[in-house]
Amino acid sequence: MKKQIVFFLVVVLIAVAFTRCSSKPREREDYTKTIVDPNNRQDTVYFGYILGQRTKSITDRLIKEGQFNSNFQVQRTYRYKYQDLIFSGYPFDFCVDDKKYNALLVLADNEGNFIEKDGTLLSLYIYLDGFNDYPIINALKKQYGNPHMPPQDGYKVFVPDKLEAFWNVSNKAVYLENMGNFMILVYEDIIGVVNKKNKEAAERAAAVAAERQKNLERSKNTPL
Repeated sequence: MKKQIVFFLVVVLIAVAFTRCSSKPREREDYTKTIVDPNNRQDTVYFGYILGQRTKSITDRLIKEGQFNSNFQVQRTYRYKYQDLIFSGYPFDFCVDDKKYNALLVLADNEGNFIEKDGTLLSLYIYLDGFNDYPIINALKKQYGNPHMPPQDGYKVFVPDKLEAFWNVSNKAVYLENMGNFMILVYEDIIGVVNKKNKEAAERAAAVAAERQKNLERSKNTPL
């Protein structure tokens, strides 16, 4: 009888250990899983802006609806690592549950330039006064689930060492960075960012090749 009890306990312990060991990789896989899917684009972002489309009509509608605290872009200064960073955008009240943040909406086009009046949207930045990121992260978890790891295909977040949480929704990145006394909530097209970087790298390589060819032609005319 004792042998049967001991055997039963061993079987139970092995089963528990196997369950724990087999569950850990699955939890990690769920947390780190990142899929960039160009065939299932998710382009709608904050305020109804659409990645890859022009911004003016949506901005005009938001101004008409009184969503912003100013009908014109204003400049705000943010302090980071002893430097003053100046951005232009539309001020508004960013509300999460019962918490309100002073916010600045900044838009960037597919060339990486900030949009003043109109442009094709690549990235949407929301600059937030303060450092209390828990309400925002909790709200994003309710919307998108557990955070993911950024994709490893040449894509990088705005400030990698300040990343608090990241979500990959098909082609769309949603992430929050805490800069100390202000935060940045970012929505952007992962595929567009990677394509932009690849294009810039190809242009730099072509410029280097052209300069080398030019130097080669010059060297032929000036023998040593």
